[in-house]
Amino acid sequence: MKTSFLTGFLFLGVAMRCVCYGWGKVIHGNKISNAPCPQDQNQFWELVKHGSEIRQIHLLASPVVEDFITSYPKDGDNIITRKLAKTSLGYEATSSTHGKVWINDEQYFDNVPLIAWEFYIGGYQPAQKWLKDRRGRLLSFEDILHYQKIIKALSETDRIMKLIDEVITF
Repeated sequence: MKTSFLTGFLFLGVAMRCVCYGWGKVIHGNKISNAPCPQDQNQFWELVKHGSEIRQIHLLASPVVEDFITSYPKDGDNIITRKLAKTSLGYEATSSTHGKVWINDEQYFDNVPLIAWEFYIGGYQPAQKWLKDRRGRLLSFEDILHYQKIIKALSETDRIMKLIDEVITF
């Protein structure tokens, strides 16, 4: 039973890696093809650890997501009016790696990593989709905190994916 539970965490780590990269052909039906297997017990446990971390981060249940890397520095009406499309400025780079995500003409989230803004999970960019789905709505204090957790979760997912790449080669 214990092995089955932990094997699930390993599978979750590989599956999350596949979903994040959009590797649809890796998992299809009830078969797993071309998914690498751990070469030894140490590699197995390392992948279990990373799979568990990704799971907790994506559920926003990890304390890591509470350590915000962004800020929301301007007071205002908190209404999302930006279209966040190619013709409407949504992300404004302030450096080669970070920028501002504008929700309206006055307010923005600052210090948003470009990797989080452009990050794909499956076919979606969660940092952009979350805001687009709320266009025209008032962001509550809880919404502002939630979005900052999403940005942190996406940044951490990228970090953990790089660690998985170091553990196992695809």
